[in-house]
Amino acid sequence: MRAGLRGGPPGPRPTPSSASGRRPAGGPAADQGVRPTTDLFYIGDTVDDARCARAAKVPFIGIAAPSNPLYIDLVFLFQAEGAYAIVDDINYLSEVFGS
Repeated sequence: MRAGLRGGPPGPRPTPSSASGRRPAGGPAADQGVRPTTDLFYIGDTVDDARCARAAKVPFIGIAAPSNPLYIDLVFLFQAEGAYAIVDDINYLSEVFGS
């Protein structure tokens, strides 16, 4: 069985520099003046999400639903990973950002 588009073998994927002839300067976020450590947040509901955010040097906001049987453990894990904020419901994010 062959894999790839149109049944052919997979080939090399084009890179941004090979597609346009030049390398992008940071992508769309950079074009808008976004500073990753202050304007972007990683939002997730697992400790792995928190660890990924830390590895990316991006502030983490944890979503810990009270209905989760491991709610208390999750809150403590988020705190241990240095979460910027922990909310019970994603719909409360506007309160985190002061909107």
